[in-house]
Amino acid sequence: MKSKKTNETNTETLIHDISAYPRRDIFYYLENNTLANIRDVVLWARNNGFRTDVTMLDVFVSMGRIKSDKDFDTVFGLINVKSKPFFVMILRKNMNLYGYLYEEAVTGDLLEIGIRNINADRKEYFIITFLKPEMLDELKSRHELMEAT
Repeated sequence: MKSKKTNETNTETLIHDISAYPRRDIFYYLENNTLANIRDVVLWARNNGFRTDVTMLDVFVSMGRIKSDKDFDTVFGLINVKSKPFFVMILRKNMNLYGYLYEEAVTGDLLEIGIRNINADRKEYFIITFLKPEMLDELKSRHELMEAT
């Protein structure tokens, strides 16, 4: 989104206005968004997902994410209140699943649960887990979720 006066990107609008995202992505939020519940969902996702990536951003090494120098348990232990606003649950509809589930181009749905802004040693860590979309019902039985509108 561009401001008419300055022609600069309004990042606050892009971050908080979900209408900026295609409707094929359905965002969910925890009704009771405590750190304990977020940690429970991240751990549940890891135990029930088909793939969990733990990556990091180390600007002294690379401008992009690279494989983490810490394992899941270590990074999971670093999740704190500063990470809490960066927790996300997204049901991605009609996504190209090549490389996630299939060796060829196949379109389908995918549940993505992740958290970022996990900081240690001047590095930012990311945990992202991919689950089959049917797992959303099981997650809803464990926690009250709100669909973003």
